[in-house]
Parts: sequence; structure tokens; C-alpha cells
Amino acid sequence: MMVAAVDWSGLRTCSGSGEGLPTAFDALHAAATPESADAAYWMIDNEVVVQGSLFEAAEPALAVLLSLSGEFKDGPRLRALVELVQQIVCGVPADLEDRSGNTELGDRCRRQAREGLTQFYGWLLDEDPSVRECALLIIDAVDPDRARKQSVLAVVGATEQEPNIRRTLQLITNRD
Repeated sequence: MMVAAVDWSGLRTCSGSGEGLPTAFDALHAAATPESADAAYWMIDNEVVVQGSLFEAAEPALAVLLSLSGEFKDGPRLRALVELVQQIVCGVPADLEDRSGNTELGDRCRRQAREGLTQFYGWLLDEDPSVRECALLIIDAVDPDRARKQSVLAVVGATEQEPNIRRTLQLITNRD
């Protein structure tokens, strides 16, 4: 429903236009296997965010992803969604966006993502280490409450055993 409310063809993406994004969101929603979730992920990622560079369509794409986040409880669809959210909220405007005057795109995406903070903190309990690691990066990027963030990160640091997540946690805490 949220997808239909956006004129995707009028939004800039890496390939030029976001006209293919509704199909990509449908594919993510319908994904039943890790392979189909990965394919949908790349259909979205390669358009709205490429190697950390955000394009205009990232903002409404994030809104769609946040609206889907409650539907995906676990598995490959959730992993793909969480990784997409992480890529968007940690991104910066692509050069094209800067030249177009869209210099606040990344900041707007991070502000919009704050609506999902409760969900993001919940992802820290997911059984999938990839989801937990992305959740840490998302929380670091969007939660303005430093005391809350540090408190939760301390608990995660005391309980998390996954080496990749411990490294990510160390990077985050060393930046603070």
C-alpha cells in the first residue's frame, strides 16, 4: 500500500529512475528462500544505496522498509530488510544528490529511522548474528540518546559471543 503512494519513476536512483522499485519490494515481500531474498535485496540496494552513497529514492524506500519490518519476524526476508535499513541509515548522499542540492538526504533518512528505534533494539535479540550486527550499526547511526545507547551496548558487550559482532561493538564504542 505504501509502495503505491510513491511516484517511483520520478525519483533518482543509481540507474536513473526508481520505476523498478515496486517490483523489488514485492519480491522482498514474497521471498521464500535465502536466494530470493538476496535477489530482492540487490534489486533495492543497487538502486537506492550503492557503496554507501544514497540516491533520492532511499528516503521513501526506507519508509517502505520500516513499514514491512513488523511483518518479517525472522529468516532471510528479515535479514535482507535489516541490511537494507543499515545501508541506508549509514549512507551519505551520492555526488549526484549533492549536486542536486539534496545534501540533507542522509540526515533525513536517519531522522525518519528513529521511528523504528524500538524495533531496532529488539533486533539485538535476534538469533541471526547478521541481524544483530546490523542492529548495532543502525542504533549507533540513529539513536540520539547517548546514555541509553551506551547502556544497551554495555549489556550487549557483556553477553555477545559472536566475534564479528564483538568487533563491530568495539568499533562503535571506540568512536564514542
